[in-house]
Amino acid sequence: MQDTQIAPLEPTPAEADGADRYGSVLEQLIEGFQVIDRRYRYLYVNDTVVSHARLSRHALLGRSMLDLYPGIEQTPMFRTLERCMRQRTSARMENHFTYPDGQDAWFELRFRPVPEGLVVLSIDITARKALEARVQQSERLDAAGRMAAGLAHDFGNLLTAIQGSISLALRRTSTDAIQRDLELARGAADRAEALVAQLMAFCRRREVEPRPLALVERIEGFSALLATAVGSCYPLSLSLEPTPAVLIDPGAFEQVLLNLVVNAADATPGGGPITIRTGDVIFERETHFGPVSLPPGRYASLTVTDVGTGMAPDVAARIFEPFFTTKGESEGTGLGLSSCYGIVCQAAGAIAVCSEPGQGSSFSVYLPAAH
Repeated sequence: MQDTQIAPLEPTPAEADGADRYGSVLEQLIEGFQVIDRRYRYLYVNDTVVSHARLSRHALLGRSMLDLYPGIEQTPMFRTLERCMRQRTSARMENHFTYPDGQDAWFELRFRPVPEGLVVLSIDITARKALEARVQQSERLDAAGRMAAGLAHDFGNLLTAIQGSISLALRRTSTDAIQRDLELARGAADRAEALVAQLMAFCRRREVEPRPLALVERIEGFSALLATAVGSCYPLSLSLEPTPAVLIDPGAFEQVLLNLVVNAADATPGGGPITIRTGDVIFERETHFGPVSLPPGRYASLTVTDVGTGMAPDVAARIFEPFFTTKGESEGTGLGLSSCYGIVCQAAGAIAVCSEPGQGSSFSVYLPAAH
């Protein structure tokens, strides 16, 4: 019996048209669509994968991801991909990826087995992750604020009783030594009261009287006191550009400025200049500063810059948390910058820090223009 050779079927025009059409659909997906063979080579990538990888299609196709990304076999993503390839199962995960230039990105990945190997679907969720981080930081600060408000309220009641008792004792004694001791006790109680005021400012529950304020004039009038507060080792350099008037309590603004300048001096142990700048800023779109978002509009900016030790990113991320401090146990309360944060947020503004170890720090305050 003679063997019959069966010729492979050629695709009909309709089938070929369908393949082209569906291929073009894959190219339009906002999801990355890639096919990986059993040797971890790229068989197909759509335009979104090319964008995610920041490599050309020519650089990807036919190449193994093990060659393109040295060390990828040590990552949780590759271990998941390898398991799905071996067991022919599906999986879903979030993957943190660092590009060669150091930029971080997050992708949601889904793995599906196919005869050739695996299909990997990817969505860039970097913006969502950043938003989640801002929400978590905001929730953490809000929780800390509620805790601080309760502590401040109870502590304030105790201080009222202590200060009243000290005043009565001072009236009833004429002994110099006892009076000196009582005066020391009253001074300590007054300092404690100031700490309570800082806590209340952080919690945004301090009684304030916002009114239109010209920043440049206020800073010029306050500069002599600032210079006295930090001493001659920290010369102040003023670079004051005109700004729009802002709506804020004048005393609260001075507290913010004083705290930022004193903090700059503390961060510069060997002494050095402290620069105070103002400016007129327009945000064309919504702008994020940590957990705070400022709508588009006109703002006055205040920036205090030092040439001190600077901060690592993990420290800078926590710098506005109450009771967080890098100073020694007896050198700071950790409330100065957190109270600045509360005051600025109460005025519908934002405060941000830019710092690197050994490069100093810049704290920038943005306050909306008063209408």
